[in-house]
Amino acid sequence: MRPTEVQGIWGKFNGSSNTHIEGGFLYEISPRSTVKWYSTGESIGIYSSGVNADGSNAEYAGNVESSGIALLGISREITTDLKIQLWEQYVENIFNTVIAQLDYSHQLGSESKIFGAYQVIRQDALKDGGNENPSKAYFIKGGKSLSYGARIGWKNEHLEAMVNYNRITKNGRFQMPREWGTEPFFTYLSRERNEGLGDVHAAVAKINYHLIKVPVKTSLAFGYYNLPETTNYPLNKYAMPSYNQLNADAQYEFEGLLKGLEAQFLYVHKAKTGTTFDFTSVINKVNMS
Repeated sequence: MRPTEVQGIWGKFNGSSNTHIEGGFLYEISPRSTVKWYSTGESIGIYSSGVNADGSNAEYAGNVESSGIALLGISREITTDLKIQLWEQYVENIFNTVIAQLDYSHQLGSESKIFGAYQVIRQDALKDGGNENPSKAYFIKGGKSLSYGARIGWKNEHLEAMVNYNRITKNGRFQMPREWGTEPFFTYLSRERNEGLGDVHAAVAKINYHLIKVPVKTSLAFGYYNLPETTNYPLNKYAMPSYNQLNADAQYEFEGLLKGLEAQFLYVHKAKTGTTFDFTSVINKVNMS
């Protein structure tokens, strides 16, 4: 599966030894599993569009206008243990996203360290959210969302263990086009998104183990996702029920003449924990591996 690719202009500036600034403007996107380039507006809605806040089918695919995405990121090392990141994502004519994140890492002796992070994400609609017709807009006019998350963990040369939590408040749906890549949440697990949801409590425990003598990396993760009811359309865009998810992952890195090539095995199981009212909320969503 080919990953998402983008076209645009990007630059970096190192203001001092502990401050870094980067940013640019993206104007074309080739979403994962496709081979065609799309303008920013055209790229939104290639995959499932879900429903509007009133439960009607969302019709923003092919109907959203935007000239591009402006991005600006500033990171600064406050101390040797503490770092702050600020990111601004301005999607012209549709929505704006601001991310603030604190990362902490502290050495324990010579062989291990503890680490943690805290993150806040705020989104606001711009103008009509992409189209003056509400049924064809990507973001609800005047809409907004708020998310915050935390992470704490421990690691050494071989092992990394962590627990993560994320909360999307009832302010509105968190929306980030699925065609553009993965979410920035600490609780993100491969093969599922929390995009299009509000009023979410999510928790993930994860263990990564790296075999030094053999170039193999393994990972085991379990996530709990408490979502609003599938019929709560303003806060559940894809009628996704609450669920648990188990991911088991192994990656092998080739050496010698094949250095740079990787082989990966991924097993995912998702089990329904919330109420469903029809089979469309289950098929290809939960109770599956």
